[in-house]
Amino acid sequence: TRRRLPLAARRRQPSWFAAACQERCFNDLPTAMPVVPTSSLTHASLASGSILDKTLSTQPTIQEAIKVLRQQAASGMVKVEEVQPVAEQALYSVQHATLEELAELAEVFVLVRLRVPLRDMMTVVSEKLRQQPESSTALSSVIKLMRATGQGSLFFSDLFEYCSVRIQSLEPSDLATYVYEGGRHGLRCRHFMDAAMPLVSKEVARMSMTDTMRAWQGLVRFSRDRKEFYIAALPKVRPQLASLTVSQLLLAMRVARDLRRFSEFIDLHAACCTEFMLKMASLTTNEAAQCLAHCSFDTRYRAQAQGLVRSVEQHWGQTEDLSPLRVVEAVEALESLASWNMKPSKVVDRLDNILVERQVELKYSGNVSLWTTAVQAFARMEHYDAKWPLVALELARDRTFLDKISFFQQAALINSFGRLRYFDEAVYNNIAELLLSDFSLFKQPSEIASVLWSYANGNFIHERLFDSAYDLMAGWLEAEQLNLQNMGTQAAIIQICWSFAVAGYHQKYQSFAAFLDYALFTGQDKLRIMHLRRLAQMCDAVLHEGPELRDLCQQPERFDMACSDPRVRNIVSSDPLSEDKLLQELKNTLQGMGWQYEAFCMPDDTSASYVDLSLQRQVNQKLGLLVAGRFEHLAVGLPGESSETREAGVFSLKRRLLHSRGWRTGVVDRSSWAALTSEEQRRKFLEQVVQQHLSGPVV
Repeated sequence: TRRRLPLAARRRQPSWFAAACQERCFNDLPTAMPVVPTSSLTHASLASGSILDKTLSTQPTIQEAIKVLRQQAASGMVKVEEVQPVAEQALYSVQHATLEELAELAEVFVLVRLRVPLRDMMTVVSEKLRQQPESSTALSSVIKLMRATGQGSLFFSDLFEYCSVRIQSLEPSDLATYVYEGGRHGLRCRHFMDAAMPLVSKEVARMSMTDTMRAWQGLVRFSRDRKEFYIAALPKVRPQLASLTVSQLLLAMRVARDLRRFSEFIDLHAACCTEFMLKMASLTTNEAAQCLAHCSFDTRYRAQAQGLVRSVEQHWGQTEDLSPLRVVEAVEALESLASWNMKPSKVVDRLDNILVERQVELKYSGNVSLWTTAVQAFARMEHYDAKWPLVALELARDRTFLDKISFFQQAALINSFGRLRYFDEAVYNNIAELLLSDFSLFKQPSEIASVLWSYANGNFIHERLFDSAYDLMAGWLEAEQLNLQNMGTQAAIIQICWSFAVAGYHQKYQSFAAFLDYALFTGQDKLRIMHLRRLAQMCDAVLHEGPELRDLCQQPERFDMACSDPRVRNIVSSDPLSEDKLLQELKNTLQGMGWQYEAFCMPDDTSASYVDLSLQRQVNQKLGLLVAGRFEHLAVGLPGESSETREAGVFSLKRRLLHSRGWRTGVVDRSSWAALTSEEQRRKFLEQVVQQHLSGPVV
């Protein structure tokens, strides 16, 4: 007898487990009704529930069970101990029920949030589908069953196979449901959706607006591959944007973002942005975050996109509580704000605090790269005081944890730390070793340039990493596979060569002359200021530290142009200081001491850098003071570890180039100077710095 009982009647599990099973995965129902767990489930063979006692005197039929469950759902308070026995009694009768009755039973199971009985009855449904004669009623019932199982996050391929064979017979509304439910199950139904695309694109004209948006949602996951449907649906959706709900507008904007290569979808994106700006005051925090996720910068977007981003930022600035944001929404918001080159603000700081407060959630998120994406966003905004990058720096000390992200995410992470001026030897070593394990994945200069720059500017020359990069670059040059007409490739080669110059490779290998030929290939009139500055520093280093390489180059005269061209001289002489205030305070102190000095002293007509404050007139020697701040000194380790700062590679190169011209340089950093509270202390400090470099060896 026990073998003939339905599965739900044979199971006797703890009440908390049963309640959890019933409650699970009905999140898209119109209203969420409370489920009150029972102390123990009533055995299916005993009609002991209060509803059964009061309503049914005999074994209930399917229709009677449906009526009782529907009444319980309408009451607004679903109690497991009352509805569970009714559901289990109903499972006895499913063998003799029609497909229409089974569809109705499945719908009431959804209403009372009973997932296990819904799952157990599907075996009978599959048998009936194989025996069911062809009829429009049967097809409609299958669609209802598909919708009910979808709301319970249950997947039964028999339902989709049945409909796919008979798809031409589906009414437009049922076709929209079929597509919507197929989209809910993602990759498991992709082949069904691919086969349905021609018909859906044709029938969208006959669908109501509600059905159109349901089909729109069902296909949104692979929108780029389903563009024919969206192109067909666009004339219907575009004029109705003002009448769409917020969730439907978000779907429209998401597709517009994915299909932005088509001008009509750029127009749709701009129109959606306008609608959201009009609705901004009524949007929830989460809805505003989703707007930002679909508005990351793209040159094809219109002004409305940036307007929406700024509107969200202003709206959040007036919102007291941003805690409803999920961490993924906070990260996507930061990424969007950073893409528009927006500078740090109070909103950004609040998002930063959310990430720090929920760091455990972020660390163990299903999206393993989420924590690195946040670091990249702060790096793009140049938010040097953000808290999250320090948390990420500590996480990156764990090589096992670091290994979970992809190869190129590791490369992007080290570049972000470099841009934020953070250094940690363990982290830099970990990432270098992981990159070396898959070094062949670097396929072009632009992929490796930022990595080498990060290590060079961190003044941390990882020998194996740089040697591997040198060999890889030499192989590309030998194969002549680099397109120097591409300005991105040219810029990357300049950055790579600059990194090797900081690392001293121009003094190690004569083959570096070939690298220089490629770096100097493009005319200076086509290069940006940053690249001209790097070329000048690199050529200056070669001329003073490895002059023999100049004669090995194919066009030696370009070396002279890189250092002496009028445009280059203007760039070098007008290089901004990172610590203007500190320089002014030094000038005031020197004037108070009666010392002669010269600000921005250029050693000669080809020098790639100047001396911030020259004291040559005062001491009759080539002695100068250099000011140092966040750009010249890197923060080392975590704040609580009290590690000394580290000279950045670009600052170290500057001191080397001045040294090659006979200049001694003393460094006055921001933190040391700020610790001096009186003018007398500052004078003594400067006297000590000058005396140290006069009596000691050249630095």
